[in-house]
Amino acid sequence: MSRFKDGARRLACTVAAVSMVAVGLSAPAQAAGGTAPADVGSGGAENCSTLAGLEIDAEQIGVPTSGAVVNSAEHVSDEADGSYCQVIGKTLPVDPEAPGVTFQVNLPDGWNGKSLQFGGGAFNGTLVTGTGHHSLQPQDLETPLAQGYTTLGSDGGHESEAGFDAEFALNEESLKDYGLYSIKKAHDVSEILMDTYYGQESEFAYFIGGSQGGHEALDAAARYPDDYEGVVANYPAYNVMMLHLSSLNAGRAMYAEGGEAWLSPEDTALLTDTVYEVCDTVELDGAADGIISNVAGCNEVLTIDAVEQLLGCEAGATDEDACLTPEQIAAIGTVHSSYSPGVEIAGQTEARRWPILEGALWQASNFGAEPQPSNPLSGSEGLLYSVGATNVKYLITQDPDYDAMEFDPTEWEERIQELAAITDVSDVSLEPFFDRGGKLLMTHGTADDFISPHNSDAYWEQQTEIFGEELADSARYYKVPGLGHGFGPFNATWDGLGVLAGWVEDGTAPGTLTAEDANEGTDRTRPMCQYPAWPEYQGTGSEDSADSFECVTTETLADFTDNEPDSSYYAPVRWLQVAGITQGYANGSFGKYRDISRGESLAFLQRHLAPDAEPGDATFTDVPEGSTFFTPISWAAGEEITLGYADGQFRPGQSVTRGEFASFLYRAVDPAHQGPEESEFTDVDTTDTHYEAITWMASEGISQGYRDGTYKPHQQITRAETATLLYRYEYLVAGRG
Repeated sequence: MSRFKDGARRLACTVAAVSMVAVGLSAPAQAAGGTAPADVGSGGAENCSTLAGLEIDAEQIGVPTSGAVVNSAEHVSDEADGSYCQVIGKTLPVDPEAPGVTFQVNLPDGWNGKSLQFGGGAFNGTLVTGTGHHSLQPQDLETPLAQGYTTLGSDGGHESEAGFDAEFALNEESLKDYGLYSIKKAHDVSEILMDTYYGQESEFAYFIGGSQGGHEALDAAARYPDDYEGVVANYPAYNVMMLHLSSLNAGRAMYAEGGEAWLSPEDTALLTDTVYEVCDTVELDGAADGIISNVAGCNEVLTIDAVEQLLGCEAGATDEDACLTPEQIAAIGTVHSSYSPGVEIAGQTEARRWPILEGALWQASNFGAEPQPSNPLSGSEGLLYSVGATNVKYLITQDPDYDAMEFDPTEWEERIQELAAITDVSDVSLEPFFDRGGKLLMTHGTADDFISPHNSDAYWEQQTEIFGEELADSARYYKVPGLGHGFGPFNATWDGLGVLAGWVEDGTAPGTLTAEDANEGTDRTRPMCQYPAWPEYQGTGSEDSADSFECVTTETLADFTDNEPDSSYYAPVRWLQVAGITQGYANGSFGKYRDISRGESLAFLQRHLAPDAEPGDATFTDVPEGSTFFTPISWAAGEEITLGYADGQFRPGQSVTRGEFASFLYRAVDPAHQGPEESEFTDVDTTDTHYEAITWMASEGISQGYRDGTYKPHQQITRAETATLLYRYEYLVAGRG
């Protein structure tokens, strides 16, 4: 059935008649999914220019307009896109003060009977031409237009010089074009043009976009389910109001305390380098490859407490230029946490955390060049703050002079909810789209610092709750490690259009896909795993080949009963547990505050530093072969980490002191270190047995002693303190090396 009952007015009959003759030369073939496109026919290059001046009645378009007009129609040939009729025009606004929607529709000579609509970006304002490759498409594939698709895009209903210029939102119709109508207007016009030029509308209509374009893809499916057979939503900004308020919250956190919380580019690099040192490891995801694949595992070991332990200036970091203040760590904690604005927005009450401790690099989306924002915005502000503040100024308050640092969402609840009905699609059902066979593919990268990947997790989990197992009949969600906002450590590209068409037209439901890294100088692929799975290197084969990886899910270990999140020593004890260095006690506890024995301390060391060590010779009379700590103690003796006591014993059950453990660790890693001529600790003399070990630990930031200037080398050390020293060694010293 035709989606439109009437054709365009002027010239429509003439052009359609010519087109029907061309199509009549061979019967229109059924579109062939992911295979070679069927050539429905050409409208005739000689007829392209006759589309210029074409007028379309308002009733032909399914949302409010005053009609549309084609301003130009030119037949062009392009090396990448082939030969096609390039049509540019505008839908006419109802409000004469509104700009209207500029559209471009490209009608290929060898049409395959299908169309692809390209999504926009940011606040739109730039004409999306529909030429070139679609969002995240590999550059070595034919463009959609070259494949025979009619392609189209629009400017979202306004023109602007900057991506986040929101002055358009002061006009209600322009705002609604951006949030609701522009994709529908462009779509409806394109179908009329295809019917006019080729004599039929598209058999299959698709939509692909990223960011705001991903939001538009979900809008296409949820708001206009009868118009599309399938959509691809890459890193979608589907909940603009909630997302921008969360952006503002993150930005304001960085400007807190009069600028004391701000992360400079150098501070940001310090943080992100540490994140990769901790989480891009063979132990966590199978390969140290510049990609943090096991995000759940990373969350286990890298908490805010861990950041403080590793980088906190007050925790003993040795370099004042390489540590983070309490104010900065508090800001990181805010960004790393969910945000509740205090009002319900399109069915949502909170925005999920940003991936600040999960691999986002914060380079394109950064925290700004100055520790405080300006009002009006100067351009030196962080991107998250700028976007949130712009929304507050132009959409919510409609006061360009409003100071977003003072904004309280609860005072604007009614306005926010009014806007969310225009800009957010989080509470619009996909059921009608799925009921008519529509297919949805959604992706998000784990390193996206402009739209949190956890935002897409929330949308997917919401759909899972609504549709249950039946969701798999209609939708897929792929979480891609290393992908940022269209770039990143692993700049994933994939054939979204081919996969979508194969599912819609051939019934080939996608499973694990393959992504190519588009970063210059790379030649590697990775599996695209269905959420919540992630690609784990299997230990053999090239790390650059997807064939060497397997999609797995992370099994989360329950915390020790005496090591709850936010409790003292949580991060190092949790790391010790996740790394398999200790399983704790049979009752589920770790015994954080118990003194650790000499045997236990060497067991921790051996399991961490030499997990594959074989038992050595029986060296000590009180550590017979087969006894509890025989392997770690015999290993330590063989490595000359310990010589035991003069009577030939080791005394494995005796508590170890702070000085003794410092020496155990020092000898195990054998660093090149020369202690200072004068001791920095009042109770550790330069002639002390453990002097070199203690001063080495202090120099590396592993242990700074006590505030009174002592180290207390003869004081017994607890299991939690031992875990902390090993944890700091791993990430401050071993990770750095």
